[in-house]
Amino acid sequence: MAEYCVNKYGDHEVHKVANCSHLPEKMNRKTFFANTDKEAMERAKKFYENVDGCGYCMSHFNTK
Repeated sequence: MAEYCVNKYGDHEVHKVANCSHLPEKMNRKTFFANTDKEAMERAKKFYENVDGCGYCMSHFNTK
């Protein structure tokens, strides 16, 4: 399992913690674990209705 986080405020971007150079501040993170990037996106949608992948570490799920 890998550690992921999603921004609590503003754009709810999902980040892969181990290899993202654009992580939100710790106060602005909701962290969780997932087996795959796709699963991480699905889990983040349980916290926030509208989520997007980080343009740097989850670009294959970035729609903006």
